[in-house]
Amino acid sequence: MNQKDIKISFDPPLTIGEESLTEITMREPLVKDMRHVDRLGGTDLEKEVVMISRLTRINPEDLDRLSVNQYKQLQDHYAAFFTGHGQN
Repeated sequence: MNQKDIKISFDPPLTIGEESLTEITMREPLVKDMRHVDRLGGTDLEKEVVMISRLTRINPEDLDRLSVNQYKQLQDHYAAFFTGHGQN
């Protein structure tokens, strides 16, 4: 795990496919991630889902099945990379 990676805990666990996950890792975004997502076009939310997918290695289709509260937790951790505030 990279020093800038963030471990995110979930209670209740996330259901991704057939798996229940109590913890995932989100890696720090790179400029190439931002460029890739920007080229895709779409709405801000669609771009964000693709970015979070890239950073967590969770398929966008699986992210679509998360509750709003679970997704908000991912959003907050993603935003922390840009604000410099760590999330735990």
